[in-house]
Amino acid sequence: ERTCDGTYEIAWQDGDSPDRAMVLTRLPVRDRGWHDLAHFPWEAYWVRVDSPQGPVDFLTGHFASGANDPPCDRDLCPPVCVAGISTNECHALDVVELFDGRPGGARLSVVAGDLNATPGSATIETLTGAGFVDTWAAAGGAECDPATHAGCTGGGDEPEPFVGMDTREGPGFDRRIDYVLARPGPWCSLRAESGAFAASPRPTPVEGMWWASDHAGVLTALSCESSP
Repeated sequence: ERTCDGTYEIAWQDGDSPDRAMVLTRLPVRDRGWHDLAHFPWEAYWVRVDSPQGPVDFLTGHFASGANDPPCDRDLCPPVCVAGISTNECHALDVVELFDGRPGGARLSVVAGDLNATPGSATIETLTGAGFVDTWAAAGGAECDPATHAGCTGGGDEPEPFVGMDTREGPGFDRRIDYVLARPGPWCSLRAESGAFAASPRPTPVEGMWWASDHAGVLTALSCESSP
């Protein structure tokens, strides 16, 4: 599938889950795949694309939260996850195992999406411990200030069904739980420039909605600055 007059290719897999992950890319897709994360309805989708600097592995996913984030047991979570840890933390371990099992040669490996975990949590520590860099922090982004919502991407306590998207005041972001995490491959010195995406209301509402989403996005430009 293609969109925006053919500018972007859409990579995804249809299914019966209400939670769909997809990748939109302007780069040639070399390989792709759907990845079932522990416990319904969580999932991820990955691609390997050809970039001007070499192959890039990219995965977007939605990690567990709320009532659908139970402790792991042998029936719920894959073997890489120890019984008793949260499903959310298991998702990070699962994704690291997936990347570590991919064919070599990636210039960069990227994990992005709504990870439903705050900086310093076990989930994020699992990913950074595996070499993934929090590009928001690496680029000097200010940490989330719940009082002003600056640097925050999700959370809030607005009522359903629109969680504040139908008001100019917005969803009331009070946590940073959305990320672009990048792991440089061999001969890559990572450079990251990061900023917020759709983190403010539109000038006028669209069908009653002032906000594009109940989360703010993270927009990051990544490159390999040098190689030995």
